[in-house]
Amino acid sequence: MWIRSQDKRILVNANSINLNYANSDEILGYVNSERVGNPLGRYETEKRALEVLDEIQVQIQSCVSFDKMQGPTRTFMQPVYQMPEN
Repeated sequence: MWIRSQDKRILVNANSINLNYANSDEILGYVNSERVGNPLGRYETEKRALEVLDEIQVQIQSCVSFDKMQGPTRTFMQPVYQMPEN
């Protein structure tokens, strides 16, 4: 899933997203088992970080992507989840 980091500096197609085991208020992204640099988001509490993970889950479950051809032009669209500031 495409995710834009809280500070808007990272846009990544992460295939694994989880809380940092050492610091449970941070959300980390992984691509092919490799951690994406900085945390995608840092939140005030672990509870809030879990709420954000819940929001990501809902978007994944309701994800609408499409691939269409119009003449010689092919368009493929996937939504991007923007990490909330708070």
